[in-house]
Amino acid sequence: MKSLARSLLFSFLALAFVGTTAAYASSDSPSERAMTALKKIDNKPDTLTIILIPLLVKAIQSKSAELEQETGIKLDYIEKGILTIHSDIMREKVAKIGSFDIMAYVPMWTGDFAAAEIAQPLDAWISKYDPDIGGYMGNSADHTKFAGKVYGLMADGDAHTYIMRRDVIEHPGERAAFKAKFGRDPGCPNTWAEHQDLITFFHRKAGEKLMGEVLKEEFYGTVEARVRGRNYVNWMHRFLSKGKLYFDDKMNPLIDSPEGIQATREFLAAYKEMDPAATGWDSAQLLPHYGGGRAFNTIHFAGTANFVESPKKSKVRGKNVYCVMPGTVVNGKLIQRTNNAGAFAYGVNVFSKSPEVAYLVSQWLASPKIGTEIILHRASFFEPVRKIHFAKDGFRKEMEEHYSPLFVAAHEKQILITAPLISLPGANEYHDQLDIRLHEVLLGRLTPEQAMKKVAAAWDDVTDDEERDSQIKFWAEQKKLFPKVDSPSG
Repeated sequence: MKSLARSLLFSFLALAFVGTTAAYASSDSPSERAMTALKKIDNKPDTLTIILIPLLVKAIQSKSAELEQETGIKLDYIEKGILTIHSDIMREKVAKIGSFDIMAYVPMWTGDFAAAEIAQPLDAWISKYDPDIGGYMGNSADHTKFAGKVYGLMADGDAHTYIMRRDVIEHPGERAAFKAKFGRDPGCPNTWAEHQDLITFFHRKAGEKLMGEVLKEEFYGTVEARVRGRNYVNWMHRFLSKGKLYFDDKMNPLIDSPEGIQATREFLAAYKEMDPAATGWDSAQLLPHYGGGRAFNTIHFAGTANFVESPKKSKVRGKNVYCVMPGTVVNGKLIQRTNNAGAFAYGVNVFSKSPEVAYLVSQWLASPKIGTEIILHRASFFEPVRKIHFAKDGFRKEMEEHYSPLFVAAHEKQILITAPLISLPGANEYHDQLDIRLHEVLLGRLTPEQAMKKVAAAWDDVTDDEERDSQIKFWAEQKKLFPKVDSPSG
């Protein structure tokens, strides 16, 4: 009888790819399969070590006591900043000592870690223990693939998110004035041109009026991270919406194409509606700026929703609308893209002394049940990524309470158009070369045309350094990982 129920459950999951909360809590859920396997393994280590950024620690720690109680395994943490963790992980290529067992890493580094033979391919264990790969939204699970193999389990659906002030666009006077100028009501923009209209129109100087009130300080049209090291992230979704990818089939860069130059012009035009100090801003400055009511719009990591809906931290709680990222009309079709720059996955160190145990703990942490509890932790920086997170008979209600219903509705669509960053060997160098030149555009040192020409030349150098023939093969595989839909609205 028990085996029949089990078979029926597996059949249901295979057909629907999403189960009820009760189904995922059953003994056949990914978390229970991992836990059962862990308990059967003899000579388990007393401790496993995870290398990760500090922002992820508290949410994962919230499940460590349960893991230790059930298996005897304690979790230790090596905390490294986002700007150094890549280098710290890459040191294992030389050290080969297994200084950590699990890495919580950004998917764009998959190629680096796989090619350096630091990351363990997970395919055999995925087949053996079934972490429910089919339960992820869109192509999220593919973002940790390299050369046809899986190197990580996605734990986080972070995608850059578009937020703007609902109270401003719904104000009768502002609404009428906008419509009189542009011939349409203000609302979620379909295109980057419509986005520019919005942020230009609602950018007001001190002494001007907004919603009938005289402003004591400037109200900016938008705010995005424009600090060195973040520029490329906010350029990528503009460029990818033009119907281009990063390279052609021979690894010739496409960013100096007309589409790449236009994306750079749009990137620069948006900066003109920001506080000029934004060239030095990341989350620590951006969040209180928008959350403090100083800007009409922001485009930033999905976790921004937690801040701007916080009753303690935000002055704009309940005053926001969440939109799918704008796009570009190409040959009569709207293409919309965002990217996964802020997402994290769990990978296994090849040099771990207990790699299978490390995989099983990763499956447990990334599972629908435990992963959801981590996402919902009060200090979490993980975002919804599985179908059950959006299912009405799953955890949608909890997600709506944790974020807001408007965010969940937008994120459910947006995750379908989330594109990977470059995840080839040399990913950091490709991105940094782009970031350097974009910053020079912001500072007025280069035109968009000059900047993209320099980046294309630098990318060719990186490709040659990493061996072009190999990169061509790897790129052929990565091209398969991009979203399969142009726009979530059809």
